Amino acid sequence: MNGSLPRDSSLSVILFGEPKISWQDKPLEPPSQKALALLCYLAIVGRTVPKEDLLSLLWPQSQKQNLRLTLRQLRNLAGGKSWLNESDHAVGIIAKTDLDAFKASIKSRNFSHALDLYSGQSKHQLLYNLEIKNATEFQDSLSAERDFVNQLFAEALLAQALELETQHDYEEALSLWHKLHGLDPFNETAHRGIIRVKYR
Repeated sequence: MNGSLPRDSSLSVILFGEPKISWQDKPLEPPSQKALALLCYLAIVGRTVPKEDLLSLLWPQSQKQNLRLTLRQLRNLAGGKSWLNESDHAVGIIAKTDLDAFKASIKSRNFSHALDLYSGQSKHQLLYNLEIKNATEFQDSLSAERDFVNQLFAEALLAQALELETQHDYEEALSLWHKLHGLDPFNETAHRGIIRVKYR
């Protein structure tokens, strides 16, 4: 049970904003914040993860019984035996996420759809308000993923702003240039885009 997991599933994990999990369109309530963090982390990475890595991520004191209890509780949730993949040494989940859809839209250059999925606003950031105490490695991993998402967001803003300019939709293009400039006030491309569109 190694490598990537298939992503076609009735488990849905919303990662932008406050996380939401559902099975066959019915909300699932993880039994604890760490159980929620575990599900979200596995949904983000999209592969099986060694249990030892999960322990260091969320239970750095090597509290193996806590991981075992959490996995047992997750198996007992609706559909748990279908979407939770567990072996003796590793764990993964099969899930669809808005983050996957966002990354796929960027890859296929469907930047308009990507910007519909992620607005870049603080309350829409990845796993908004999810803070796990005594789990520094998890918070560091989340911070790195948020930075990566914002890089993709900036790429989408740039490409879509240029596309809107070619369509002579200067008002919307200007809005996107301002968003890109807000992400990075020293971004010369965004600054030039604002000036160019205002001139036109």
